[in-house]
Amino acid sequence: MLSKELLDELDLRIKLCRLSKEDYSHDVIACECYIKLSGLDERLAEVDEETFAEYLLRFMDERGANPVEVYKRANLDRRFLSKLRTNRKYKPHKRTLIAIAFGLELSLDEAENLLDRAGYSFSPYDEADVIAKFFFEQNIHDLFEVNEALYRYDCKTLGG
Repeated sequence: MLSKELLDELDLRIKLCRLSKEDYSHDVIACECYIKLSGLDERLAEVDEETFAEYLLRFMDERGANPVEVYKRANLDRRFLSKLRTNRKYKPHKRTLIAIAFGLELSLDEAENLLDRAGYSFSPYDEADVIAKFFFEQNIHDLFEVNEALYRYDCKTLGG
């Protein structure tokens, strides 16, 4: 059960998120992007050959984390681990990665780095992201408590 102090702090963060979202939605952003293709082939060749699935398995191994325990703490089923091991191009969805970050008991910086490695990031305009980030900041990795807060604010819960 979440403490009143924790819920008060989370309520404040969600209110700020909602205000930011309203302000952002009224802005009109026009952007023209030009892509310079010269040198693109060379840059793509420099991209790390290790896939995200391989990276995640190596990352867990380097941390001494048992993948079975991680997916259980992340409330995922064993099919996740099977996909990770058999499909080298498998890249989990953002919500799955956040659940894994909680299962690995990562710090906020480590969770942000893991998401970044997969091409994701925490959005200040997404309530579920604000909630997850809040729990990483508080060093609370219990997915039951995180999901309780997500449910409280009508967000999709993490894990299976």
